[in-house]
Amino acid sequence: MNMEEQNQNTERQRQTAYKVWIADLMNNEYAVQNGWQPNYTIISEKKISRVNVIASVVSVYINDDKTYYSVAIDDGTGNISLKTWGEDIKLLSALKIGDLILVIGKLRQTNDLMYLTPEIVKVLNDKKWMLVRKLELEKLWPEKERKQEGQISQASQMNEKISKENKKRDEPVEEVVE
Repeated sequence: MNMEEQNQNTERQRQTAYKVWIADLMNNEYAVQNGWQPNYTIISEKKISRVNVIASVVSVYINDDKTYYSVAIDDGTGNISLKTWGEDIKLLSALKIGDLILVIGKLRQTNDLMYLTPEIVKVLNDKKWMLVRKLELEKLWPEKERKQEGQISQASQMNEKISKENKKRDEPVEEVVE
């Protein structure tokens, strides 16, 4: 293999899917690259173009002809949309509000709006995975503070509403995101 072939293989190599907080994606600048180089955001000196996120589904949008899906997810620090078109809609078509999911996808931006194009989406049946991810991220990115004072995520707001409604009915409380 000559040097040119090695360079092409290196350039096309799949990017690492970093475990990150959504807030870190949303609060850092998005860098656009030329050619085949992936666009990225920088978190703690790492160029991140592909992510591994665990979050709750907080909204689902499907266009009329079912060729476009957009799903908003929230990990307790912020929210971001997953967007798919054409054949890729099958990745999001079974999701419903309240599902806890693991997503591996590429970071994208259009008109200053950041979103993810998912490659893998898996519904997690045990909500304790959210706690596991929180502990992993606190260990990986300890110096970052994700929430600004007074900012409450959509999942936290949803949990609060569910809790209040269940207390009115004297029903047990199950959180969407723990």
